[in-house]
Amino acid sequence: MKSPATDRVIYMVTLVALVLAGISAGFFYTWSVTVMNGLNTADPPVAINAMQVVNANIRNAWFGAIFFGAPICILFASLMIASSGQRKAAVLATAAFVAAAIVVTITFTMHVPWNEGLALVSASTERNAAAAVWQEYSSKWTIWNHVRAAMGILALVLMSLAFKSITSPAQ
Repeated sequence: MKSPATDRVIYMVTLVALVLAGISAGFFYTWSVTVMNGLNTADPPVAINAMQVVNANIRNAWFGAIFFGAPICILFASLMIASSGQRKAAVLATAAFVAAAIVVTITFTMHVPWNEGLALVSASTERNAAAAVWQEYSSKWTIWNHVRAAMGILALVLMSLAFKSITSPAQ
């Protein structure tokens, strides 16, 4: 039989997973609907330089805590919920983990290589050449970021449903 302490731990881990999923989803959503749109209106050499600066600085502890913390915490919540016998919530949390894992996979298989390629573009690239580079980069980067945002939002929705489904800790 489960203890109230176990229920509290599951509740808190699931809540933290939910919050991290929300921050992650919001991060990728914001890039899709504001940041890339703004960069697309800038002069291409400026957009390239701005994206290079962002990419050089995004690998920090705050970003890492959310980017890696969300799927890890969702996985822990999923395993804890499953071990407590709460099947519906466990299925929802496991599906949320799959969605969060897709975000990480897309990042490392697509966005990171594209970002590394963009880092090789010289700031002194002629404007027309820079425009061609930016157009190609931005179009594919943004489309796949929409997919990352959608998967992040799906993970958030699924974690919300899992959180709603778990047994609340005894008051």
